[in-house]
Amino acid sequence: MVWDNILNSNVDDSIEVTAHGLTTGDRVNISGHDSTPTVDGIRTVTVVDVNNFTVGVNITVGGTGVGTVTPVSKRFGLAAYLQVFALTGTNAVITIQESADDGATDPYAAVTGGAFTQITTAPVVERIETSLTQVVERYLRLAITTPGGFTSMDYAVMAIRYGAANAEL
Repeated sequence: MVWDNILNSNVDDSIEVTAHGLTTGDRVNISGHDSTPTVDGIRTVTVVDVNNFTVGVNITVGGTGVGTVTPVSKRFGLAAYLQVFALTGTNAVITIQESADDGATDPYAAVTGGAFTQITTAPVVERIETSLTQVVERYLRLAITTPGGFTSMDYAVMAIRYGAANAEL
């Protein structure tokens, strides 16, 4: 979802977007807005009201109706499924990592609750689920570590970010 119409930003540090639908703690990518200093970039939102939010920037000159706001996280957690078909070697650990901008300015970091159990044999099937109130960033990737070493592994992972707090897609 992208909102094409930032209506304005004000010296009270608020940014106005009609019916933004955000929740305090959501992260957004703001681009092309003309405030001073700039509010462009990945920001964490504090909601003021249905049409206004702040992003922790002390705006000294408000901007006009230019720029876009794009949400970069969901705050309802995720579920992930792992299937290991074959493992050659001792063991491996697969962890889900997240970033708001594919690592450009927000480095990838482990998703809390996003590590599968250490794999020591195959076949293996596992499902994990994070907290339903956890923010999950826009970009996900896998990190594979090996405490004891492995030569090869055939596996599949599927992750689903929930769209609502009741685990609905």
